[in-house]
Amino acid sequence: MAQPDSIKIGDTVYKVEDILQPALARVEESEKHRDEFLPQVRVNRKFAAKKQHLDINPQDGRVLDARYRTISGVSVKMVTSDILGQYVQSAIGRLAANDYKPNFLAGQPDEKAAEITIMINDAYTWGWDNEWDGERKVLSLLRLLAIDGTAAIRCRYDRSYGEIIGDIPYKDGRPITDAEEARKYVAETAKDGGRAAFSTLREGRVCWEMLSLENILWPPGEEDPSDFSWEAIGRPIDVMEVHARYGEMAEGILAENLQSSGSLTSGLGFKEETKSTMSNKVMVFTLYEKPNSKFKKGRTIIFTKTNLLDVIPSLPYSDHPKGPKTGVHYFRWQIVPGRFPGVAFIEGGIGAQTIRNKRLTQIDTTIDRGMPKIFTEEQSLARPRTGEPGEYVEIRPGAPLPQVWSGFQPGQWMLQDIKLQDENVEKAMGMKSISLGQPPQGVSAYSAMALLTENDALKLDPIAQDIRLGFIELSFDTMESMRNWPKEKNMEIAGPDGALRAFLFEASEIPERYLVIAPKQGALPRSQAAELQKINDIWAAAIAIQQPLPMTWYVESLNAGKPQKLPTSLSNTSKHKAELENIVMFHTKQNVPVSPEDDDLAHVEIHRAFQSNMHSMANMGDHDGGIIAGVIEQHCQEHLQAAQATKPGAQGPQEGQTAAQQPGSVGPQPGTPGAGTRGPGVTAPVGTLPPVPQVGGP
Repeated sequence: MAQPDSIKIGDTVYKVEDILQPALARVEESEKHRDEFLPQVRVNRKFAAKKQHLDINPQDGRVLDARYRTISGVSVKMVTSDILGQYVQSAIGRLAANDYKPNFLAGQPDEKAAEITIMINDAYTWGWDNEWDGERKVLSLLRLLAIDGTAAIRCRYDRSYGEIIGDIPYKDGRPITDAEEARKYVAETAKDGGRAAFSTLREGRVCWEMLSLENILWPPGEEDPSDFSWEAIGRPIDVMEVHARYGEMAEGILAENLQSSGSLTSGLGFKEETKSTMSNKVMVFTLYEKPNSKFKKGRTIIFTKTNLLDVIPSLPYSDHPKGPKTGVHYFRWQIVPGRFPGVAFIEGGIGAQTIRNKRLTQIDTTIDRGMPKIFTEEQSLARPRTGEPGEYVEIRPGAPLPQVWSGFQPGQWMLQDIKLQDENVEKAMGMKSISLGQPPQGVSAYSAMALLTENDALKLDPIAQDIRLGFIELSFDTMESMRNWPKEKNMEIAGPDGALRAFLFEASEIPERYLVIAPKQGALPRSQAAELQKINDIWAAAIAIQQPLPMTWYVESLNAGKPQKLPTSLSNTSKHKAELENIVMFHTKQNVPVSPEDDDLAHVEIHRAFQSNMHSMANMGDHDGGIIAGVIEQHCQEHLQAAQATKPGAQGPQEGQTAAQQPGSVGPQPGTPGAGTRGPGVTAPVGTLPPVPQVGGP
């Protein structure tokens, strides 16, 4: 049987050919354009799979496997030493460290806005973890982008999952979920002598479908997805499923000989090629026609190469807050003006990797050919050449031994050339050794590593930002799909305290207007070596400013592998005590004793500020101001002497000596030049101490 010649869309009947043929023409034109980019994608995949010796057939442009080459009549196996893999994994790891799950803000101006905001964020978090598997999709997307350069995610609501709701009528291949509309349709069908088709309906779930370049079709010549007048997705589907879903519209559809899109040899023309095929599958295309003057809400056309399966007079998200949407969102690694497919991350290093493999093969061959050989006269039984060390080479009896030229022996120049290719790969990939988890030689400070990491991140941050923006657009479609959830859905998520928290989500509470915010993430070294270096830098900085941290902080930080919270600062306590001492010295005009527990330098800073005020009072004629300034100076000198005594390596005072009389003391000593007074009982500072401002007054 063949499918019907016409299809009814709403109240209008269309000829199948009038819809199917233009759709097929678009697909065929797009497939021809896409084939220009697929060979490079497949070569990228070969290099990612460490199959890196390829040749181009000049006659037909096919890519041929060149794992063996013939050199001087001997077949030589090509050597592969892959270094691209570590760059690809490092780039994926760096991008995966970002947070791509957006946050939502409810757009209704009432007291329930905050409550609804929390609810929709919790529901999205539950779906991210349990329904559309957001973390795994992010990793899959990053792998596709790094190796293919282009990928897409389609958001759709799949009714083949979840608990069974019941058997409901289907009209034109789509379930009628509204009870009143379903009863009306069944009654009208029975009145006309027919019978409505029923099928089992499930709750369904939100699905994110990963799409590679083989699944994507776009208008040739267009480079910006926002400008596409149409777009199409091709997916292989089981033939029996197509017949069950579309009934008489699928009549005549047979399985196609489809090659697996994951095959590394598909379409490359390898000599030992064994193409992977999918059995009992047929390619089903979904073409999304954007809104235009003829179709205000756009339309969705589902078809195969032979049959028109369904036509929906709208796009999947016709009531989207930002206008009708298809649910398909594109991601590209490096965007090139003038073309839609992006350039893959791995693509930049293929040239240098090829030369590196070639050099290693030449070194390996040179070593093998330079092995010792034994020359003998020909025997009755000929021996084939083996190329192994110490092989026998036969010559005619009486013939002179051939001259042996050793050629260029493997030397330092070959190793330097390999190192040059490694540097070329590093430059092409735009990533230094710090991004691969290898601290650069001679660099140990955390700040220097952070700067190098930031320079590398400058190349990856725009890509991460573009991916985050793509997930924002995807989250709008996801939130709209969540409206199809059952009216009440039980969810469980982990609370901030780590405890399990259960709540009831009502899809009807999703607001009509909401804002999506992308998380921000900076570029910092995240390796274990960088964290340990950060601990050492903090420890050294604390010692340098004479405020050493407790040993317990250092040990706990090393055990945790990252800096722990710093101990509570004593500066506020020291400031308060120093200010009280200033008040006491102001009123009593007497020095107060220095306590061994004082933070001497912090005290001096507070006292000096107060002393400056006393100098100002003395300059204006206040005699007490000069006296108080002298008292404060004496107090500061005692703090400085105490600080000097506590330095590492400082010796305590000898028996019978005061701190000021120690050898190396910074304070003035009796009988030394420069000792004098600037007020009652105040000695003038000398040596390394800062000069004391002159005290004014009579």
